[in-house]
Amino acid sequence: LDASMLRCQIEGSLGHFDKVVESANLALASIETTRTVSAGAAENDTLTARALGYMGFALMKRGEFSAALPILERSAKILREFVQGIQRECERNGETKPTLAEKRLRRESNSVAGALKLC
Repeated sequence: LDASMLRCQIEGSLGHFDKVVESANLALASIETTRTVSAGAAENDTLTARALGYMGFALMKRGEFSAALPILERSAKILREFVQGIQRECERNGETKPTLAEKRLRRESNSVAGALKLC
């Protein structure tokens, strides 16, 4: 799973967007397999959002905006719900400073939201 996500990043930086879509599909299949075996839903959800984000960006780069739109919308929804859940948890615990993981999720959420504006 980590290898598929890393491959998405590498292939994307090289401009190989067909391979990004392929790697994202492998990651999503692995996530679904993991979801049926374990109960790590929250972690799987963020990984799903990341894989969908990679796929959506790659489809945009290939000019397939109509295909990218629903994928990016799904990614944005998952990330938004996860970030809101983290914020509620922090408020319950009296925490005010976001962790590095929370900052990363917010950046990813903002990136996906920006891509949606382009679609």
